[in-house]
Amino acid sequence: MLNTDSDTESEDLSTQVSYSHQPEWSDVVPIEQDDGSNPVVKIDYSDQFRETFDYIRARMQSNEMSERTLELTKTACQLNPANYTVWCYRCQILYRLKCDLNEELTFIAQMIKENPKKYQVWEHRRLIVERSDIVSNELPFLSTVINNDSKNYHAWQYRQWLLKTYSLWLNELDYVDQLINDIRNNSAWNQRYFVIAHTTGFKEDIIECELDYVEKHIELCPDNESAWNYLRGIARFRSLNLTDQHASNEFILNSLSTVRYAEFCLPSCHNGYETIHMDKRLVPFTSTYMPHLQTLRLWRPDDFPWTTVRPDYKRYYDDLLPLQWLNSLEVPESIAQHVIVFEQDLCQLIDKLKDLTFLDIYGKTHYKKVEPYRLMVQARFPDSRPWQFDENRPDIKPIPIKDSSTYYDCWDEEHVRMPCSKHYAYSPPLLKIGTNRSVTMSQEQAAALLACAFFCLFPYRTYPSAKKEYEHFQDPNFETLYRDVRQNKLEKLKCILHYFNRVTEHMPNGVITFQRVSLPKHRFPSWHELNTGLCDLNMTTGKKIEDIKNVLQVDFANKYIGGGVLGGGCVQEEIRFTICPEMLVSLLVCEVMDNNECIFLIGCERYSSYKGYADSFEYAGDYQDNTPRDGWDRKWCHVIAMDAVYFRNPSDQYNMKVVERELLKAYTGFRPIGDGADYKFGIATGNWGCGAFNSDKQLKGIG
Repeated sequence: MLNTDSDTESEDLSTQVSYSHQPEWSDVVPIEQDDGSNPVVKIDYSDQFRETFDYIRARMQSNEMSERTLELTKTACQLNPANYTVWCYRCQILYRLKCDLNEELTFIAQMIKENPKKYQVWEHRRLIVERSDIVSNELPFLSTVINNDSKNYHAWQYRQWLLKTYSLWLNELDYVDQLINDIRNNSAWNQRYFVIAHTTGFKEDIIECELDYVEKHIELCPDNESAWNYLRGIARFRSLNLTDQHASNEFILNSLSTVRYAEFCLPSCHNGYETIHMDKRLVPFTSTYMPHLQTLRLWRPDDFPWTTVRPDYKRYYDDLLPLQWLNSLEVPESIAQHVIVFEQDLCQLIDKLKDLTFLDIYGKTHYKKVEPYRLMVQARFPDSRPWQFDENRPDIKPIPIKDSSTYYDCWDEEHVRMPCSKHYAYSPPLLKIGTNRSVTMSQEQAAALLACAFFCLFPYRTYPSAKKEYEHFQDPNFETLYRDVRQNKLEKLKCILHYFNRVTEHMPNGVITFQRVSLPKHRFPSWHELNTGLCDLNMTTGKKIEDIKNVLQVDFANKYIGGGVLGGGCVQEEIRFTICPEMLVSLLVCEVMDNNECIFLIGCERYSSYKGYADSFEYAGDYQDNTPRDGWDRKWCHVIAMDAVYFRNPSDQYNMKVVERELLKAYTGFRPIGDGADYKFGIATGNWGCGAFNSDKQLKGIG
């Protein structure tokens, strides 16, 4: 049974006399909640909860505006502070009775203390303040709430509304400065940006002051992403142009050194200077490269990324550097050479991948991002030629473009460069909605695709340049994994980098398969006609799903397979894809799942151990996957990705149509292929959809 009693129920409510025993309520006939004649799962309300809301329904139907209904709504709000309807009713009564709104603000303050993240309570406070114009105590009150939880989004949103509505900007920057003493307080940095944007604006002199301000904080903690995010915001108001006639040679000479110093505080970055000044126009440059630098640092922590061995980059400087850069540089030692050195370090990383990567670069789509990679590829693979693909005809080989000038002069979105095309004679097929289709590839081919994703080289997918035909596919590029890096993102990156280290040291020679199963409508079961009994159910708390062998393992999937694995997500599906990175290829080939579809991931090897979950997730070293292989040389590991419905309102899941949808999804994945005993298999599952998707464990267990 689902218990909905509020954790915030005050002590005095437990001793409250029943309304049916109070004389002043004798004239009221309560209206009971109608759950239907046969509710799927009857909610176990407490007697007090049920009675209070029965009386609320009766008084709302009569539109009663009285002192007793005001007190009734107070009790109801304490029992269920998330009931927005009751708050609205209470608001109407307060206005009609012309109550003392100071007292109401005191009541709301207590409710916020007990329920700091209930937006309904915050919205009620906003309405009361707006009605009364009582604002003198609001900022001190908010400061107390924020001191208790500096990341309370509702408190910050309310504070910003208050500042804008009543022009309370005075001393706000001083308040924010105090909070930024905790240098990683991202909310405080956001508030600083908000205040400046709505007061002085980011004028030239303000930008100069803010750059000085944030530079000092970056020097205090170079790996603090909050300060770097603030820099990105300022960069919107000042673009970096290396060809700008006002760009000083001193700036050009020291820009890469500044990146090294600011991000890593490496002594070797001083280049003979005692200190390095962070030129103000460097901001967009650093913000552009930071994700790549942070990732490479994880890859090679001992000598990242500036090694002592340097190639002869003179010929690259002469032959490959864009002409507009050459025209702006007046000295031999310049930003150009630093950039080429940076690209050569990326080349060393390509060597580490042992030429697995085939590099797809579409200059028109990602032109601003791709220039460093274009320089790198031209230097690394001078003899390769671009190819043209017909995405609608994956069975036809790509056509080489004979005129090499097309490659060097026209980087448009119809041309793709494949230096290591030996891995793919054809582009892999896409598993689209409504199809029953599979794609099988070697683990080596999967590694090549993942190397491309690592360098964010797949076109068409990344917002806002994504093509319409791919709008229902995931973005396989790792770009979002490198942005706004939190600890669990770093741990996921460690797992992925460990995978690359493993496959470059010893490439596995097995095979993996991704199979889309779409159940035709004429095969849908008639649930009301079935009398099949439930199967045996074994419960265990000692193992994870991935540890149970020789069974079908369930991935609690997002309908967009992989969910937030390349973002901030780090729960069951994301963790599984992180420790088995070959599963990430499914993001490239699998379209969003419909209600009658599942996706099988067969043979994907596990490479990493881990501990923790969600925010506590950590990479825990190497994992040797000794799972035997089948006749296709695939690991005998069958994972089924099946998405549950997300319930914004948990009560919606008891609707029979929704129940049948969940049953259909499970049937699509679990139905036997044939009638013989050989087709029977065990299923390892758990609380499918019972976390962030708000499903009821008991209901899912019955299904």
